[in-house]
Amino acid sequence: MMNNILGWFSLFAVCGVLIRMLAPGDGYHCESTLEGSGVWLQPAVGRYQPPRVWQPKQCMLRTFDRASTAQCLSNQTSLFVGDSHAREMFWAVVKDLDPNYDTSNVEKHSNIEVQIDGVSLKFFWDPYFSNEGLFELSRIANDEEQKEHVKMVHISTGMWYVHNREDKEAGFNEWKQALRRLNEVVAAQDTAGRRALEFITVSPMLLPDYATLREIKDEAHLRGLDAQYLIRMNAYLDQNFNKNPYRKTRISVPFSFVDMRNKGGRATFKKDGIHLNDDVYKTMSDTLRNVRCNQELLDHKYEITSGPVYPFSNTCCIHYKQPRTMGQVLLLGVICAVLPIIYLGQRYTRSDYYPRFVRYVSWPVPSIQDETLLTACVVISASLAYSFFCDRTQFFGKGTKQFESMEFWVLILLFLVATGYSFESQNENTFLNRHQTEEWKGWMQVIILIYHITGASKVLPIYKFVRVLVAAYLFMTGFGHATFFIKKGDFSLKRATSVLFRMNFLSILLAYVMDTDYPFYYFAPLVSFWFCVVWITFRVFPSWNSIDTSVGPVLAKIAASAVILNMLVRFQLPFQLVFTVLKYLFNIQWNLREWRFRLILDIYIVYIGMIAAVATLRYNQGNFPLKNLVTNRLVLGIVALVLLVVYTAVAASFGIKQDYNKVHPSISWMPIVAFVILRNLTVRFRSHYSTWMSFIGTCSLETFTLQFHFFLAADTKGRLYILNTPTSDGVLGFVQKYLNFFLVSVIFIIVSHAVADQSNSLTKLFVGSQEQQLPEHSITQSQQGEEFDMGDSEPPVPTRKSPGRVVTFLKIHTLQVKIVVAFAFMWVFNVLP
Repeated sequence: MMNNILGWFSLFAVCGVLIRMLAPGDGYHCESTLEGSGVWLQPAVGRYQPPRVWQPKQCMLRTFDRASTAQCLSNQTSLFVGDSHAREMFWAVVKDLDPNYDTSNVEKHSNIEVQIDGVSLKFFWDPYFSNEGLFELSRIANDEEQKEHVKMVHISTGMWYVHNREDKEAGFNEWKQALRRLNEVVAAQDTAGRRALEFITVSPMLLPDYATLREIKDEAHLRGLDAQYLIRMNAYLDQNFNKNPYRKTRISVPFSFVDMRNKGGRATFKKDGIHLNDDVYKTMSDTLRNVRCNQELLDHKYEITSGPVYPFSNTCCIHYKQPRTMGQVLLLGVICAVLPIIYLGQRYTRSDYYPRFVRYVSWPVPSIQDETLLTACVVISASLAYSFFCDRTQFFGKGTKQFESMEFWVLILLFLVATGYSFESQNENTFLNRHQTEEWKGWMQVIILIYHITGASKVLPIYKFVRVLVAAYLFMTGFGHATFFIKKGDFSLKRATSVLFRMNFLSILLAYVMDTDYPFYYFAPLVSFWFCVVWITFRVFPSWNSIDTSVGPVLAKIAASAVILNMLVRFQLPFQLVFTVLKYLFNIQWNLREWRFRLILDIYIVYIGMIAAVATLRYNQGNFPLKNLVTNRLVLGIVALVLLVVYTAVAASFGIKQDYNKVHPSISWMPIVAFVILRNLTVRFRSHYSTWMSFIGTCSLETFTLQFHFFLAADTKGRLYILNTPTSDGVLGFVQKYLNFFLVSVIFIIVSHAVADQSNSLTKLFVGSQEQQLPEHSITQSQQGEEFDMGDSEPPVPTRKSPGRVVTFLKIHTLQVKIVVAFAFMWVFNVLP
């Protein structure tokens, strides 16, 4: 059944990418940004604290600041014409360019012109759109030179027609006539074949807060602003002008403004009940600039950046340039064309039930008769195609992450219930046995996923806890590999390649397919680096690894390694030299500052894991100086609790993330050691584990890596929505959000587990089978080393009597040749334009 599921998934993933890349149409969420559906992610608090963070349908809105506004509007003129709503939109853009701009001496009912950072902003007070505003727009429309420098035009008119006319129907008709004049100006340009004004928006009617008007007894506006006519005006706008801004008419009506006003409630208004809060006007002006500027900002980023341009954290009204590099073209070509043909050739040419043309087309396909290799290639390729489909096209929605404490703690509660429900006993009760470590990796991964998808990094206590979880992964890296090297003494190229290939295969492919960087998937590079550190530490003077008589030599090696590495990391020169060589020889441009930050943050914990491995093996030999003390569960329990209390007290004393990061390397070992003690305190604790968390733990490396693109979205900056993003509050929005979360999570876990299995198979094929069985030690935990292989264990791969050509290459060539070929391919992909 699992193979059928993966087969269908592979088919849909590959076909989806092809269809989306070739399908015509808009699909960039320009219209959905303007059309009205959306939701406030941060609800209003009280009467006058407005809602914040607007989530339009299917995309992530950019919040414009001074730099992005100046970059988009530089050497251009933006016109705001009409009533006070247009004036407030004008001031919202001005405040983005200069938050301290003084508006106290500016006459409200007057024309205003502001020049900041090469940006020209003009406001024309013309609430009836019949005087200066209309004349200025007509003049610019007929001046080809000036028209080229107009970035956008926003018009707000209509409220005064209703408010200041006794005959509301006559006012309504006059307003329609004003809009016809606007339409004539634009239509005349199109008819004459002249360059049209690029972007014109007409604001819908924003109904006032009638409850506030009644409270302040504003009878004039209560009588004048008749809701019936304002609603009719919006219906007229919807029928006549609600067009995509990139269609021929060039006029659109951002009905999202109405949605913002309605879903924000009374808190969206100022105390007069007519004008909106400044933050709401800011969001409205951001919406217009997202549609007008996002693609230009992205194109400019492509032009000035020679390498990858990720993250794509603002996805409204953008078109991903794809595939962008020759490496992407080649890899996506193999994924989307070659592998499906091979799959069909292998699956269907043996069947007489398929049409003759299928068998004929499949006949010249290269022979890959080893089904293990074929399955692995298809499954992993489908996961890569699905990642590209989710995060490099606009087919699926992408939502902004907004931390909600209730959501975070409910998900944590569900996680705890699932963990407790799935607890089972097992026969193995050794210290940190395999079931226990897989469970440990699993529940840590679940918490990290919850942390990422809820945007909990903004909450410092949660951030500190997750930093400890990452350190715990590295602790297991040091513990597991140190245990293996001490017991087995296998420092062969085959062993090192097996571990490094297994850890990095997926991350490297993702970097090429998604046009990102390898260090972006930071966990794989991090554990790979630390594996190399452990390997070198125990490979140097291997005779010192013996702990039969004394642990002094091996502890001395560990201490020396820690001191040397600490010096190398803190002094930038060695890493600068390495990164410079990578840049000029391999066209690899990595962020040295970010890499050093990652290393320094957990600079000691791997060595703590090595020391723990030495102590554990020494204890199992029965030659441990504090054995009586260690076997006292009461003493161990007290030690663990003291460590937890000390860590909590020290960590809580730091209220700034940067300050905590400085002390984290020195204290992260405390809660980890405490957990290890408590988790193994009794036989019952050691012999029970959560099967569900253990299942996730077996694919923790894949979940850590694949989450970047199809559990999260926008290169981790947002949330992936297979279904539409929530467009309403209340029960319906809740159901939309969490039904999507459930579907995304199920697909994510299934695919991650399948990729983990197939990565093991590929690792075995690439490295080759063991020629001889290494002897087992007489230590009680004879399998301890294998239990701690951090993502490098390989299941047996069935052999075939007639292997295909690719399998033959993998089997008959030496490992050194295969490594050289692999690096040659990567070098080619790096240097290709």
